Amino acid sequence: MGSAQDLAGSSWRLLKNDGAVVAPVVVLRPDGGIGGVEEAIARGWTLRDGRLAVLDGDGVATLLFSLPAAGPADRLRGWVAGAEGTIVRLERVAFPSALAAPPPVLPAPVFVDRTARRRDHLVVLRAGTGSLHPTWTADLDDADRNWDLCVSWYDDAEPDPNAPCEYLTVQREVRKLTAIREIFAHRPDFADYRYVWLPDDDLAVSRRAINRLFEICRRNHLDLAQPALDEASHVSHAVTRRDPRFALRFTNFVEVMCPVFSAPALATCLDTFPTTLTSWGLDAVWPSLVGAGGTRIGIVDAVTVTHTRPVGGGYDMSSAFAEMNGLLAAWGKKLAPVVYGGISAGAPV
Repeated sequence: MGSAQDLAGSSWRLLKNDGAVVAPVVVLRPDGGIGGVEEAIARGWTLRDGRLAVLDGDGVATLLFSLPAAGPADRLRGWVAGAEGTIVRLERVAFPSALAAPPPVLPAPVFVDRTARRRDHLVVLRAGTGSLHPTWTADLDDADRNWDLCVSWYDDAEPDPNAPCEYLTVQREVRKLTAIREIFAHRPDFADYRYVWLPDDDLAVSRRAINRLFEICRRNHLDLAQPALDEASHVSHAVTRRDPRFALRFTNFVEVMCPVFSAPALATCLDTFPTTLTSWGLDAVWPSLVGAGGTRIGIVDAVTVTHTRPVGGGYDMSSAFAEMNGLLAAWGKKLAPVVYGGISAGAPV
């Protein structure tokens, strides 16, 4: 009979009995939550009396599915709780991809490892010769720094072997998120970091601000977050610009430019990383996987960064928009940022 271990982390398509798609992707998160859908009738899952039960926000079963007598299954037949004649189905699926062909098999990244003691959090930075990280304001002693830095070098020029970082690897001819997925695939010990920040290399920030960002995420139990963009920044999405009324806003949107993940949220979202070249559209996918609409996703207005380069400078914009639209359609999502509330400026965060 199917077990919680067999189902945890699995992804499914929910259909009516006639084959009509109800939800393109439903993820049974290891924490007992539901990812991929945001409807109130599907907030969690559990096993009850040998069945998979989908639960609403009150912990009441809304859908029930029979499980196989032994081993995992690719198809589950179920029904609406209280209306056994209304049949539904789950079919196991992989995360949708915007790529025309599977991503190539990449060589394992080789690391220069300089860690003397492991800190609580990790910054993974895809960097080239124009990266701003050497200019991050040095307003913090190393003894107080709560994060390690992993530099993934993408440029044709060789990286400075003496540049300060805890980890250094060279990953050329591969996009940011695909490279980062490979890093975590080959460094399973990186899953031990509590939070991971994935900034672009054109962000200006201070080292102390990075400390503060991680501490605010930790204290507020955020699963997915980002710093706000300051007034000098090039901005793609208005919701990411700093709102002076807030220290922290709860949202359904975190931009791919600079997301912070808790370790469990990163594990949930990692397999989406190589499904797109540009990463456009994942801003709407990640919150749905992590659990949008609550207080675990946010934009941290108490910490700002400066996005120094014009948006889309490295992309064919028409291709990027086409990829984004295809990805959103495959997930059944729309790019519609919402602010649900927050913590007022001046309040402790």
